[in-house]
Amino acid sequence: MPTKEHHSNSSKVYLPKLSAESLNNQSHFQHNYLQEYLFKQHKQNEQLMTLWYKFQEDLIEKQKKHLQHFNEIDSKLELNDSATKELLTKITDLDNETSTIEAQLDTLILLAEEQKELTREESLRQTALFDQLTFQEKDISMISNKMEEFNQLAADVKTKITETETNYQHIAEKLDLHEIFQQTLLESMKETTGSVNKISRQLDHLKEVIFERVHYLAEKIENNIKSISQPIQRFFVSSEKDETIKK
Repeated sequence: MPTKEHHSNSSKVYLPKLSAESLNNQSHFQHNYLQEYLFKQHKQNEQLMTLWYKFQEDLIEKQKKHLQHFNEIDSKLELNDSATKELLTKITDLDNETSTIEAQLDTLILLAEEQKELTREESLRQTALFDQLTFQEKDISMISNKMEEFNQLAADVKTKITETETNYQHIAEKLDLHEIFQQTLLESMKETTGSVNKISRQLDHLKEVIFERVHYLAEKIENNIKSISQPIQRFFVSSEKDETIKK
């Protein structure tokens, strides 16, 4: 989790950025991995189907041979009744062999179905992962834009503060001149005490207005920083939760 750093008001806030090329390479890698995995699963399914067809061909061939043997034995039965036992034995062997081959075919079909289901599940998982990477890329891009806006806002605020400080300095200089002028008036014109007191009150009011303006600007800067830092903090907390769920 990133650490918090304290900067002066004149500093900008920077976050590490993932380049568009890096994000595109990551998405391209996930897409290539999914294509390669699906290609391998397709080849395995083709091999299973080829083996299944071969079993069928072997079964048909053996059935033809057994039928031929059966016909030969049937012909011999006309000459020798003792061949009946041999025929029955061969028929039994044929049935057993046929049952074995059918069981193997059923097993191959079941394996092919299981492999097909695994391929479908893996395809869905890879698609979900690819979508998640796309959403993260959009979130990072949004945060990058927010940080650029924040840096621009910070620069504008810094400029405003500098202008305010400059104006305050000018006002302070004018206040010094007014104080000198006031002292001169007090020394030279004691009879104008009432007017001087009025000017003094106006100067005090002007100081209060300047102080309140500076305090308002500082409070506005602090609120802007909080409004921008909160979505950033929520994003990293959400990223940590996603990582915890994946683990």
